[in-house]
Amino acid sequence: MKVLSIHGPGSKAAAWNTWYTHMGIALPEAIGDTTHIVDRGQGTWEGGTYTMDLGIEEDFDIAYIQPFIVPTKRPAPFIYTFVSDYQKVSGALKMKKWIKDVRPNLVGSLQTIPNEFVEYGKKYGCLVKLIPWFVIEKLPFIEEKEITAMCTGVIGGSYPNRTQINNYLKNLNRKDVVAVCGKDRTNFSLSNEKYEYLISRTKYYMSGGIHNQYIPPKYYEVCNAGACLVSHGMPLMEQCGFIDGKTYIKINDMNDIKKVLRDSRWQEIGKAGQKMIQDKHTVDVRAKEIVNCLYYQNN
Repeated sequence: MKVLSIHGPGSKAAAWNTWYTHMGIALPEAIGDTTHIVDRGQGTWEGGTYTMDLGIEEDFDIAYIQPFIVPTKRPAPFIYTFVSDYQKVSGALKMKKWIKDVRPNLVGSLQTIPNEFVEYGKKYGCLVKLIPWFVIEKLPFIEEKEITAMCTGVIGGSYPNRTQINNYLKNLNRKDVVAVCGKDRTNFSLSNEKYEYLISRTKYYMSGGIHNQYIPPKYYEVCNAGACLVSHGMPLMEQCGFIDGKTYIKINDMNDIKKVLRDSRWQEIGKAGQKMIQDKHTVDVRAKEIVNCLYYQNN
């Protein structure tokens, strides 16, 4: 299958969970023989639309187009993309305009999607459905874990619960607890290689969702590394495989963290969470979902 991927620039070594590494590179390449077109600002803005002349004559079976790039010519009979959460009305309106202009066949949403958005897609022949985040490489389970608890990532307005957890863990002042969150990504002090190494040697990874209601890509990554996820509950947790007491531990407030730190289920739940991710949320599973949508449309 010939695949075209139109996406922004990035680095494969930039991070575990970036749009570039997952949506732009790994997923298209898992679907078939992929040609990449990297948007480096060569397009044209006009009337709020970013138009790009792809400069190719080849025929492709399927194309991934990163929002909000609008090709001057339809590059494939089947076009798909992904969206995350839209907190502002302006973002939702921008996405709707893009659907109208590009006419994708499939929009995979990482998060909860309003029915109104699903119905809007139908008007333009576009299926809008939940397709959660995924991992690229299956990691082994490390039995020896020297870190009891860890909290990493961005904190602040979008992550109220993660902010509380990070501050709580930091105030414990324990050598076996890592709490290194910052208000922007430049404050994150762990390299990617060290990040993966440390999380795989962590018993309990504690964090909070985006706006306390959306599952971050980080949850899939840390479970894949074998850490036992600790989080408050959110919509779609069970639907995506995060089951309290089986594949993660649910907390309601900071008092629950004390109980978790004395808990001994990190190995059992960590292994179950890892198996769930590696069974349901890998790049190969997602590639099959995309291809199934293509075949369903054609039959």
